[in-house]
Amino acid sequence: MIRVYMDMRNTQLYISFTNFTAGRKMKKEGRLFRSTKGDGHGFGLVRMDAIVERLDGYISRNSEDGAFTTEILLPQV
Repeated sequence: MIRVYMDMRNTQLYISFTNFTAGRKMKKEGRLFRSTKGDGHGFGLVRMDAIVERLDGYISRNSEDGAFTTEILLPQV
């Protein structure tokens, strides 16, 4: 199950994605989390980073047993 939450916070759009999994906490390598699906997966995270950077936003990720969360703040354009 994936939960998506969006709200306006002052002049910024707040978006939160939580992916509920049966897996364990994902390992972080540098700034990136490594996909457990194998080669050819995990490019969605890189694309999200590029979009948020292009829009001068903020992105944060957290992994714990059973859930992977991405939070994004985008300024009003």
